[in-house]
Amino acid sequence: MNLWKKSWHLCWIHFAIFTRLIQTSGGTMAPLEKNAVRFIENFSTGTRGSFSAEYFLQNGYAVIFLYRSNSFTPYAQYLSDEKKLLESLHVWKKDNTSVAVVDDEKLPGFAAAVESLHKAQYEGRLILLEFETVTDYLGKLLFISKKLSVLKEKLVMYLAAAVSDYYIPEDQLPIHKMRSSQKTLNLCLTPVPKLLKNLVEMNRKAYIVSFKLETDSNTLIAKCKEALDVNSNQLVIGNILHTRYHQVYLVSKDDVEVIQLSPVEVMNGVRIEKLVVQKVIDHHEKTIKGCRT
Repeated sequence: MNLWKKSWHLCWIHFAIFTRLIQTSGGTMAPLEKNAVRFIENFSTGTRGSFSAEYFLQNGYAVIFLYRSNSFTPYAQYLSDEKKLLESLHVWKKDNTSVAVVDDEKLPGFAAAVESLHKAQYEGRLILLEFETVTDYLGKLLFISKKLSVLKEKLVMYLAAAVSDYYIPEDQLPIHKMRSSQKTLNLCLTPVPKLLKNLVEMNRKAYIVSFKLETDSNTLIAKCKEALDVNSNQLVIGNILHTRYHQVYLVSKDDVEVIQLSPVEVMNGVRIEKLVVQKVIDHHEKTIKGCRT
């Protein structure tokens, strides 16, 4: 099923049943050649995006998950430790049939994750779409957003992908691999077109969440508020590189809320994404109620 059919399939089948979510995850890549050998890579494994999608699915959302190829997808984290996975499998053979059984004690949560994934796919609530380059990402996100704009306030965009700030436009890329014999290499990079403001204008009633990752805690909130002023979306989730798994800031036009895991929560393996997603859902539900009154 192609991209157009997939997005519309999710839109219309669940129009009156589920709240829809466009979720982006993983980092974009900016190639330096058309036959790309070298490229500029944005840092992201997709961990935050994939865990967030799981929590949205648990809360009954239908999710279009636009992710970087080879980054994490919902429930895939349980497969990330290949050694542990192989050690947890037991194979039973009978006649011409082999059955692999998972040891729950060695790999807790794996069986439940597989069941949750299959349930979401069976119900038609999870569609996985890949991107590779930054232009690929922008094109697909714009396309899906246009098609789902009819959902109005029922649509949430949770834009967790790490998007390149600079790239070389397609018409300026060299065809072949750059020569490595040069003593120095000078690159002329162009700012990546900013899409978020267009998405907001195209989906004025949708609830749109963007992310801001910084390394300087002294400037984070100011940059989040600046992004809100420029793009006019409802919420920016700000985080600092080295504390992003334990602390985030939810910045809206009128408020700054800190979400921080306690030492006990960290020790017990609580994911901060669970708390963030619940806050986003609460904010979105208030927005929907406001549209109906």
